Amino acid sequence: MNGSLIVVSGTSAASPALAGLMALVVQGAGARQGNANPAFYSLADKQRSFGGAAVYHDITSGNNSVPGVTGYTAAAGYDLATGLGSVDAYVLVNHWTDGSTVPTFQLSPAANAVSLTAGGSANLNSAVTVSGGFNSAVSLSVSGLPTGVTATFTPASFAAPGSGTSVLKFTATTSAKAGSYPITLSAASSVTKNTAAVTLTVLPAPTYSLTASPSSMSLAAGKSATVNLTTVPANSFNAAVALTVTGLPTGMTASLTPTSFAAPGSGTSKLTLSAASSVAPGTYSLVVTANGGGVKQTAPLTVNVPGFTLSGSITSASVSANGKVSVTLTTHALGGFNSEVALSVSGLPSGISASFSPQSVAAPGNGSSTLTLTRASGVPVGTSTLTVSGTGGGITKTVTLNLTAK
Repeated sequence: MNGSLIVVSGTSAASPALAGLMALVVQGAGARQGNANPAFYSLADKQRSFGGAAVYHDITSGNNSVPGVTGYTAAAGYDLATGLGSVDAYVLVNHWTDGSTVPTFQLSPAANAVSLTAGGSANLNSAVTVSGGFNSAVSLSVSGLPTGVTATFTPASFAAPGSGTSVLKFTATTSAKAGSYPITLSAASSVTKNTAAVTLTVLPAPTYSLTASPSSMSLAAGKSATVNLTTVPANSFNAAVALTVTGLPTGMTASLTPTSFAAPGSGTSKLTLSAASSVAPGTYSLVVTANGGGVKQTAPLTVNVPGFTLSGSITSASVSANGKVSVTLTTHALGGFNSEVALSVSGLPSGISASFSPQSVAAPGNGSSTLTLTRASGVPVGTSTLTVSGTGGGITKTVTLNLTAK
């Protein structure tokens, strides 16, 4: 000052020095700048985090204590002793407008809504653009996905400066519940984060129904019967459907007319079931299966083959002169059989009589009867094969009994 170097301190020196710098800023901008603090701190943030102009010289040592008063200690970055640090006047004036631009980025999905079908997938492009000198890596993520839906970004991040386009692929399982769901796409750097709201709609999976009419039927041995099989597409299903039948017992056959339906997969097929006379009576659980378009549907079909079984407590017996022997005969109704079963015996040798108690088994055909064989005197010794018959509902069953007269 006045040709000499002097030492000054305090705001009385700092304020007019900085005011002089601001005068140069105003002169360069050609307009008033108002509150300068936002620009000061924006310039510092750019310098520290995004490689901006070196406006400040960070002071990291020393303190502003005075005798009797303990002040603050300088440290890296902003501190209460030295603030943002000392200023490079030339850089400050020439980069002042940098402070009015905030380094940032924007996340922009190509659409704010995306739809996919359960069991399918869909893509959504998302772009990240940077501005204000932003220069940092950015990672992408998605949240709020419903159960059964996954999503993957490709690529999942962008290297500095952080800009690029990524494909977000949504994949839904067939069990994903239909509905609309708000989800959030996120792009994040080490210092800031940007999000975008998207509505995800899961549509029901294309499918079809399969029905058998009737679903339960009676089929007598030696006879045939028909069932109508119908498929009805739903949720835009459009594929060919093939039909098959499983669970057939021995002696029963099935034929389908037609065996398949062309796309879109709707139609009615005539299923003809034929039971040979050898089919054992009983209740059979058949399964009709339809396959098409990656969808499998089944329909149960119950087939009752009415009949009964006849069995004896013994298969051979002997009887002495003037003696008796008894056999217990049992019948068991199957497959919806419901009729009286009359009992008889044939092949009796001369001198041997037979009686049933009772003579028949009442409907529905479950029960037992005692067959008593009586030998008169004078019947010669020998072995005979007797045939015991049970007849009911147009069905006859037999068992044999070897009888020895001794």
